[in-house]
Amino acid sequence: MTKEEVKKVANDYRSQIIGAISSLEICMDLVISYYFTNVDLKKAQELRYALISSGSFNFNTKIYLIGFILERFPEFKKKHKKIPDQFSQTVKIRNIVAHQPIAIEQEFLDDHKGHVVYFMGLTTEQNVEKISVTKLDKQSIKQHLERINKLTLSLAKFLQTIVQSQTA
Repeated sequence: MTKEEVKKVANDYRSQIIGAISSLEICMDLVISYYFTNVDLKKAQELRYALISSGSFNFNTKIYLIGFILERFPEFKKKHKKIPDQFSQTVKIRNIVAHQPIAIEQEFLDDHKGHVVYFMGLTTEQNVEKISVTKLDKQSIKQHLERINKLTLSLAKFLQTIVQSQTA
């Protein structure tokens, strides 16, 4: 593939992942705001606009708050044990596609068969920085999207649980 073709595929992968995470984040915002306002719709909306969606809360803060809220619903948490791991994997792929440049050096271009894209970043292992390379293709993107969508659905169910518990 040419550099331009690789960039186009990489941007497509980025937009798919970021789009799915945007939906996830909206669901996270709803869970947080509804829980902390006892499902008072006006107050929940004010909380989302004033604090959560303002940029004051980053993605990791929202994950922490979801974990905090999950602790208050042990039955739901028990049925959805994979949520923390799903968040961990989601943060990892989000950071790769959002922050890492694509590898367009000739050695990588020669291996860009089909829709394979390499993202490059730095990792620290035992206080030594190393270059990391992440290979993404159609199949891996599909798997990441499926996991993110399952996590979004789990949070939507969690939101229903919160609403039911506070309106009962």
